[in-house]
Amino acid sequence: ETSLAPLEDVKIFAKIIEKENRDLMVVGHLPHLSKLSSFLLTGDENKEILKFKMAGVFALEKEEKWRVSFIITPDLL
Repeated sequence: ETSLAPLEDVKIFAKIIEKENRDLMVVGHLPHLSKLSSFLLTGDENKEILKFKMAGVFALEKEEKWRVSFIITPDLL
């Protein structure tokens, strides 16, 4: 079990995710999930490309690169 501490560098958690070759569920809070997804998708944790709302769900998939698989906003849940 690994966690992303509130002030931890998202690059540390991204390295852990990159080593896995199985499906993972990552549960967390803003702004950490936003920064992690930005880093995985663009290499820059500060380049916000997904607008997160509280209680939303998103999935990323990786083949050669990470890509957004789906986003579900809270009003659809």
